[in-house]
Amino acid sequence: MDTCIKVNGLNYSYGKKKALDSLSFEMGQGKCLGILGPNGAGKTTLIRNLMGVIPPAPGVIQTLGFDASTSSEKICELSGYLPEGASVFLNMTLYKYLEFFAKLRGVKHIDKAIMSVIELMDLTEEKNTKMKRFSKGMLQKAKIAAMIVHTPKLLILDEPTDGLDIATTTTLVNYINDFVKAGMTVIICSHLPDVIDRVCTDILFINKGKQIFFGAKEEFLSKGQGSVSSAYQSILDNGGR
Repeated sequence: MDTCIKVNGLNYSYGKKKALDSLSFEMGQGKCLGILGPNGAGKTTLIRNLMGVIPPAPGVIQTLGFDASTSSEKICELSGYLPEGASVFLNMTLYKYLEFFAKLRGVKHIDKAIMSVIELMDLTEEKNTKMKRFSKGMLQKAKIAAMIVHTPKLLILDEPTDGLDIATTTTLVNYINDFVKAGMTVIICSHLPDVIDRVCTDILFINKGKQIFFGAKEEFLSKGQGSVSSAYQSILDNGGR
């Protein structure tokens, strides 16, 4: 299996505050990685490093085979990143919103690409509807559609199910699983143990910038009582042991 992400000795500081401390891990293509950790653990900083938005200092990151410190533009071209609480252009119709992102990403057959993701996310009837009329669940589906309209190799989702009801969460979980089955690599940050358990193949747990666990989900679950929440607490209590 090809390597999608390779991190070696990643460090990052904001002034005197160390946000990431000597992270090293490797992730294969077509996997789903769940990044866990308390608030302020360094999860968002790690994602920004992986995308090449901020360079490691020191450390080496390869994302999709490219050096993240020098090839952020190429990585962004091949990826989709939906940050937590991302806003949308509410006065745009869904089609126009997706058209904006398709053009931004240099998609060649724009209409075909848009209609493909609209159908995939079950939003066909809302194609020409302004997004200010969308429910929260529909807006989240639209945001994800915008991130995959260019068929990325890597999709990063930060709290994608935050605030959604159970039915909509289940729908989005099913979509994420379908993306992985189709060969896309997905990285997801979520505070919901059930979401992590249902979509992830691997787990990275960081706390105070330090990597305290990386491995297969099954190994992670064995650290607790067979659930993500119990393993999370057990590893946190034992400092990663």
